[in-house]
Amino acid sequence: MKIFTGLCVILALCISVGASAEQLKFCTSTAQQKEVTILFGNGVNTTKRQAEDSRDALKIKFRLAYPSGQFAAFEFDLAYNPTANVVLDLWESAHQRLDGEAAQFLRILSGIEAMPDWFQDLMREKVANITEDELVDNQTLQEHVALYRAKVLEGKKVIVVAHSQGNFFANAAYAALYESGNTLATHSFGIVSVANPASFVAGNFPYTTLTNDLVIESIRAVALVSPLPANVTNNPSGNDLLGHNFVNAYLFSGSISAAKIMADFEAVEI
Repeated sequence: MKIFTGLCVILALCISVGASAEQLKFCTSTAQQKEVTILFGNGVNTTKRQAEDSRDALKIKFRLAYPSGQFAAFEFDLAYNPTANVVLDLWESAHQRLDGEAAQFLRILSGIEAMPDWFQDLMREKVANITEDELVDNQTLQEHVALYRAKVLEGKKVIVVAHSQGNFFANAAYAALYESGNTLATHSFGIVSVANPASFVAGNFPYTTLTNDLVIESIRAVALVSPLPANVTNNPSGNDLLGHNFVNAYLFSGSISAAKIMADFEAVEI
């Protein structure tokens, strides 16, 4: 059963001809319950503030896509994973070229200043050579799993929008929830995968990877296990030189990738 089926039934009952005032009040109350938790799982080189911005951009997409009564059933949260070690490693390699200008380094990373070609090459090299074990630290993973488990036990359906490195965490969380000794009784956890550097999506959930995502293509060039094939091309390609940023490359208004990501929520059966 698809995640929104129950919500659509509720809305249909609310607008049925001849519904009494008490019935309408009941329907409004039911629609206000948070039935689906949508969490954004960030990739590398993402501050918590940037992850919050990505979550909020996703929330805006939902607000525009669904009627207010149905939108009220969604809650939005973060499955944040810190990647300061990756940023520090990149800084160690770039600081001489930048004459030690940390402020310029941060401006480039945040997109305030244009990213030079050599910086793009360096970033692709650093990301491509990171192993999955380096990206998934156990403490953060356990925090994610505990959060997902708590939400499901509250009776909610949980969907993680996993971007880039966040896919490794989401895949590992799925294994912990359904392939370990302490499995959940209901299949109420799903993944919408974006810019996936892994070779699979746990649970065989849908994914979106751009053909011009240079970060994923760099990983594909050197990885022993190749990422899933790119399956979407945007035209125009968005405002991101690497074609990898969640908001500027994948979620920008009117893009094919944004439409597919939103459609993937409907395709998740949990």
